[in-house]
Amino acid sequence: MNNRKVNIVLGLVATVAAIVSILVLFATAFGTSDSAGHASTLGSGFQVMFGQSGFDAVPLLIVAFVLQCIGAFFALVGAILPGKLGAIGLGVTAICLVAAGIMWFLSPSLFSGINKLSAEAESVVIGTGAILGATFSLLAAVISLYGAYRSFKA
Repeated sequence: MNNRKVNIVLGLVATVAAIVSILVLFATAFGTSDSAGHASTLGSGFQVMFGQSGFDAVPLLIVAFVLQCIGAFFALVGAILPGKLGAIGLGVTAICLVAAGIMWFLSPSLFSGINKLSAEAESVVIGTGAILGATFSLLAAVISLYGAYRSFKA
């Protein structure tokens, strides 16, 4: 397969993975567990991020969301542009999505630092929305990094 066609496919796959990483934030971001082992959810990624459900907004999670949106945009740009310009777009995608993925893996700590929880809630546990958001962000970052490598190598 032609190097240009491979980079288009890699850019489009990275775009889809980045969009999926945004959409999975509708799932439960994280919850709390008490000493009896009972778990309760704190809301979806968007509810927790923007401060709904009686909690304060978490600025670094908003930054992570913005980085995911920027990464999805530059993955599409990297797929469309030829040669080294496409590699720059895919490189920006990789940087943005790695940073967003790390922030989503650290989201329980970021949330606990901003919001005070009740005394009966012992810990904040990460949920499927934050795990999948981080995983798909990092997957898209790896794919776009490979696309950038192929573009620079050619």
